Amino acid sequence: MKIELIDGLPLILPFGMNQHCIKFIARHIEAMMQVDTVDGTPLFRLKQVPLDTPQVQKVEGCNFYFTFLSDRSDILKDSYAVDPESIFGVSGGFEYPWIFEKNGIEKILDSDQMYENKTPCAFTLLSLDIPGDDEIVFYSIIGNTSSKEKLKNFKSYIVKKGIIEEKREENRRIIREIEDNIATVSSDKNFDSYCAQTFLDNVLRGGLPVVFKTQGSKSIFYLYSRKHGDLERDYNHFVLEQTYLSQGNSHFRDVNQNRRNDVWFNPLVGDSNIITFFNLIQTDGFNPLVVNGLTYTAEDVPALEEWLGKIVKNPESFSDLLEMVKKPFTPGEFIMKIEETGSGISNYDEIVAAMLSFCKENDVGEPHEGYWIDHWTYNMDLIDNFLMVFPDRLREILVDKYVYTFYDNPDIVMPRSRKYVLVDGTVRQYGAVIRDRDKINLINSRKEYPCRVRTEYGEGKIYLTNLLVKILSIITNKISSLDPEGIGIEMEADKPGWYDPLNGMPGLMASSICETLELIRTCSFLSDAISTIKMNGDESVSLFEDLYIFIIDLMEVIEERLNSVDENRAFVFWDESHRIKEEYREKTRLGVSGKDVKVKISTVKDFLNKSIRLLDSIFSEIPRDKLFHKNGVCYTYFLNEVKRKEISSTGSGSPLVTPLEFKQKPISLFLEGPVHLLKVKKESASGIYRSVKNSGIYDEKLRMYKTSESIEREPFEIGRARAYPPGWIENESVYLHMEYKFLLELLKAGLYDEYYEEIKNTMMPFLNPETYGRSILENSSFIVSSAFPDSKLHGRGFQPRLTGASAELLNMWIIMVAGEHPFFVDGVVGLKLRLEPVLPGGFFTEREEVYLTYDGEGRTVEVTVPANCFAFKFLGKTVVVYHNDERKDTFGEDRAGIASYILKYADGATCESQGEVLDTPLANDVREGRVERIDAFLH
Repeated sequence: MKIELIDGLPLILPFGMNQHCIKFIARHIEAMMQVDTVDGTPLFRLKQVPLDTPQVQKVEGCNFYFTFLSDRSDILKDSYAVDPESIFGVSGGFEYPWIFEKNGIEKILDSDQMYENKTPCAFTLLSLDIPGDDEIVFYSIIGNTSSKEKLKNFKSYIVKKGIIEEKREENRRIIREIEDNIATVSSDKNFDSYCAQTFLDNVLRGGLPVVFKTQGSKSIFYLYSRKHGDLERDYNHFVLEQTYLSQGNSHFRDVNQNRRNDVWFNPLVGDSNIITFFNLIQTDGFNPLVVNGLTYTAEDVPALEEWLGKIVKNPESFSDLLEMVKKPFTPGEFIMKIEETGSGISNYDEIVAAMLSFCKENDVGEPHEGYWIDHWTYNMDLIDNFLMVFPDRLREILVDKYVYTFYDNPDIVMPRSRKYVLVDGTVRQYGAVIRDRDKINLINSRKEYPCRVRTEYGEGKIYLTNLLVKILSIITNKISSLDPEGIGIEMEADKPGWYDPLNGMPGLMASSICETLELIRTCSFLSDAISTIKMNGDESVSLFEDLYIFIIDLMEVIEERLNSVDENRAFVFWDESHRIKEEYREKTRLGVSGKDVKVKISTVKDFLNKSIRLLDSIFSEIPRDKLFHKNGVCYTYFLNEVKRKEISSTGSGSPLVTPLEFKQKPISLFLEGPVHLLKVKKESASGIYRSVKNSGIYDEKLRMYKTSESIEREPFEIGRARAYPPGWIENESVYLHMEYKFLLELLKAGLYDEYYEEIKNTMMPFLNPETYGRSILENSSFIVSSAFPDSKLHGRGFQPRLTGASAELLNMWIIMVAGEHPFFVDGVVGLKLRLEPVLPGGFFTEREEVYLTYDGEGRTVEVTVPANCFAFKFLGKTVVVYHNDERKDTFGEDRAGIASYILKYADGATCESQGEVLDTPLANDVREGRVERIDAFLH
């Protein structure tokens, strides 16, 4: 059979383009485009760097395109079309190759193509004679290179027989190995595959931790992490390194949540994420938005120089590498530079680990205008999940480690006197955050760790403390950020909380009960933790002087508030606590004093107890109708309208005002409030669940949970959510992340029957694919609810699968397969392990299953799972098989519980243990990955 064909890209962007070129000067920039032909294949680039500056630079790199037949070792030459007009004619739509149909490939290749001044295409043109029972396979390679020499070497490598196939299989294997961390064998293959896909998606946003064991320590490095970069999420600017060990930029909330469960799947992660994200917390309780990829800088330069000289012999290459590591660099950059030396080194993992032994990790935060009020709460989730695996290390992480610093951000929150303004007769909160020039200059003057708070109010040494003090600083800032009614935490810094499209709410002086509930949780955690580690009242903790004064002054006004019967006591507390907070923030604007005050634990406990009493009084003193709708659902957000005021100053801008009286009004019901209420009111979980299901939050048609009931009655000024049609994006849609948060809290609250009933309609693998409109193995940002005007789209999933919902699913999976607290500490004996799965009988296999997993060395292992079983990977290493002959639920009155275990070690040894608990030696063996398989027998 004779055939002519064209295959390729109707458009290819030349190397050197940036977003500005693509979006704003797409036609103008064509004048700089050029296609070169080297060795018969096209290279695409701009002629020079598109900058309007005196220093003109040539573009050195290029994008490339070439094709080769699978049965040949040479690349096709002079077989390419780069001028779209030669294929499609003058039409710019690329719908149909008119010229190809009319003329065939010979005339196209003989034609005069334009090699500049237009956006090129990249097509391969082939004339083939294929025997009737045969096939011809060809590969087209599209990519980028920094030099023609690199491209030449790459071409000679890629055409070798079998290389493409090997790389394709390597890619599949990498994906399978990543997904193997959450290997699941149940009776539902869709569920098993969905868990694997969700883990992979979580890695693509949060990253995959790789542990480099350096001399006497370790460095946790995240591969792949970046903002969600799906094409549907078109407003996100995300970056991926063009190197090995690639990583990208992200946002605090996103990457924090997506790394929440990493310590479970890889215990070697330890407390690294706790340290990273708590070190991004500032003295004012806020944090920078941007979290960049991790970079390193040489710390012990002489030792590194000596080590480097042993592996790089070329003097010029040695000098280049040494200069590179004296500035921030990534391991991927370093290895690619090593490759350029032609030294033939291949043991990259060992090289990186050795090199990092001489380096320090640089800070990852980057400022951005405004502060979200919810970000700090995700740090507490990191602690919770760490303690699921390491409950015996509570004292170590809370008290013993003095590795915590405060992030120094040039953006500061204005006091009330400078942000409450009169606009068209109403009081608004505008310009709440400014970039402080003094701080910018101070930070820029520092050579090392510029964004770490110093003593001597910015002029001294980096201030170091422990986790207990950092949590205390957060609590103190948040207690003094309650709204004038004492209910919600104020949106005091230009940004809302989790629900981003309420972007107008900070201007309306709004507040949120979600963070108040998280504050209750945090105070309770710290109080309980101090008791758990048996810190007696005479022990002390060192507080920096400024925080000590803040706490002591705040304790006094909390006490006054608790003892007061004045009907204005909430407003008085608001005014006084904010005054104290503003004095503290002004004092610590450039740094802390550096003087430490020894504070007795009894004083810390007293502060926490007073704070808890104050927060508990919200539910005991405040009229119920201020907190709950008549249907029983708690309110989430509140508007705080100024009813009386004084004009404090009039300048060139809007008049500044001092509020004298507020009137609070809740807005429509949101799912977010009940989610957080479930965390601290587990005893009321059943009632909270029923009230939500009986409210307008529940979508009866889809049997799913929306972000909110209708918000049509709310003012347009609350934010862009009001501009979205109902049922779309965050406006009354089924926003998967928040719905999954709700499901997770049902599970944590012990509502197991309700949970499994709900996931039939709310969890992706159980949905109808035709209604969902995409693979049920993938998440979506949101599902169009029945509130949307176009009923044809009801139940359809939209926008990227790289959503925070993946973190919630992983958290649910952990509890489902192992329980919420599998490891625990017996005060007498020590660490113990008790697996407590929460699985319905229907999840256990109906027949024998065989699946492939990977051992610690990356070798494939075949695992047989008998009928009436459920299998999964525990802590990313150990295969656990539950044997449940009667296929009974593992929860409820007639539950099946674990009666015995058989442990198989990596060396082939076995051990049997009776009862539901594994004692200390065995628990340690499991946690440290020495146990290859656990068979748990349920009765």
